[in-house]
Amino acid sequence: MLIADLVKNVTKYSEYLNDGSFSNLSTDMNYFVYSKDSYMNMLSINDILLNITDRKTYNPIGKTLDMFSYKRIDNIVDIDCDSIQRKCRGSIHEFILKTVKRSPMYFEKHIIIIRNFDKILPKFQDVYKSVFEIGAKNTCFIISGTNYSSISQNVVNMFSFMRIPLLKKNSLKALLEKLCSDMDVGDGINIDSVIKACDYDLFTSLCDIDKLNDSSETKSSFVNVFETEINSMLDTLRKTKSLEKAIECVRFSVNKLMLYSLTDGWICNKILQKCLKISKLKKYNHELVEIVSRANVSLNTCNKKIFVYELMMIEIYEFMHVGNPP
Repeated sequence: MLIADLVKNVTKYSEYLNDGSFSNLSTDMNYFVYSKDSYMNMLSINDILLNITDRKTYNPIGKTLDMFSYKRIDNIVDIDCDSIQRKCRGSIHEFILKTVKRSPMYFEKHIIIIRNFDKILPKFQDVYKSVFEIGAKNTCFIISGTNYSSISQNVVNMFSFMRIPLLKKNSLKALLEKLCSDMDVGDGINIDSVIKACDYDLFTSLCDIDKLNDSSETKSSFVNVFETEINSMLDTLRKTKSLEKAIECVRFSVNKLMLYSLTDGWICNKILQKCLKISKLKKYNHELVEIVSRANVSLNTCNKKIFVYELMMIEIYEFMHVGNPP
C-alpha cells in the first residue's frame, strides 16, 4: 500500500527524495537518471515527468506491440527494458524511431522514457544515438540505469546526467514517518528497527512497514532471504574440500538468486561485502575486488551468466583453501 501511495504522490515527497530539485526542469533537454537503486530511479523519473508536464497524476495504459509491452498516455511512451526479454529488445529501437518521425498528437513534444536502458547490451546501444538525434526537435528522452559502466559513453554524452544518491538514514526515516502519518498506518511501529533490518533500503522498508501494520506488530523481524542465500553459499564453500560440491552449491544458489531478477551489480556487491568479512579472505582484499569487478563487467556482455558466476566463485574458493593461487 505504501509503495503504491509513494509512486502515486511522488511530487508531494520530493523534498525527502531529491530536495525538490526537479521543479525547474523542462522538455528542452534529455535526462539520464542514474541511481544504484532501481526503485529510486522509478520514483525520480515519475517525479521528473510530473514536473515537466505539469501533470497532477501519471496513470499510463499498458499496451502490447509485437514482442514487447509498454505503457502510453497522451504524448508519453514508457518502456521498461527490464520487463522485455533480451531477444525482443531489438524491437524497441524500431518502435521509437517510428514514433519520433511522427509529429506529436498532443502537446509540443513526445516524451519517451526508456527505463533500465543499461539492460540493452552496450554493443547495441550506439544505434540509439541516431534515434536521439532524429528526435532532438520533437522529443524529450528520459533514460535510466543502475549500472553506469554498462551504458555507452556516446549515449551518455547526449543527456543531462542526473545522479540520484541513496537516501541517508535521517532522510529515509523522515520520509517513512511522513508517509505513515499521511496514510494513517504504522502506528507504534519502530521505524529505526525497520530501517536497520532492511539495510537502509526504501522499497524493502515500505514492504516491511505494510507487513507490520497488517500483523499489528511494532518491531521489524525482516530477514533478507537473498543475503541469507549468499551467506549459506559462502559458508558451504568455506567448509567443503570438494571442488565438485563447491561448483554444485554455487550453481544452485546463483540460479535461485537469478530467478528473482536481482541485478548482477547487487549480487556481485553483496558477495564482495560478505567475502571481505571472512577472516581467511581479509588479506586478499585487492584480489577479491579485482575478481568481482572483472566478473561484473563480463556479466554485462555474456549470454551464459551462470558460467561467469561459477568462475568468480571458484577463484574465491581457491583463495579460501589455497591462499594466493598461481
